[in-house]
Parts: sequence; structure tokens; C-alpha cells
Amino acid sequence: DQRGIALQKLQNYTNEEIAAESDCVPRTIERKLQLIRKAWSELIETD
Repeated sequence: DQRGIALQKLQNYTNEEIAAESDCVPRTIERKLQLIRKAWSELIETD
């Protein structure tokens, strides 16, 4: 869940820690973080 990942990053979790809790590999977290950043950038640009 992207919201959960974003919240964990804001709480200074590492990608490895988030991946372990999400039962996936760190690369999956990196990819989801890229999608989150892209979505946030698009929101900022439209405001």
C-alpha cells in the first residue's frame, strides 16, 4: 500500500525495513516510492 510506504519513509524506515515488513524485496519498495514521488510531483504541478 503506497500510503503505508510513504508513512514509513516519513518515519525514517529504510527501504530494507519496509520491504521486510511488506514481505517483498527492497527493489519493489524503490519502485513504489518512485510512483509516489511522481504522483506527488503531479499534484504540486497542478496546484
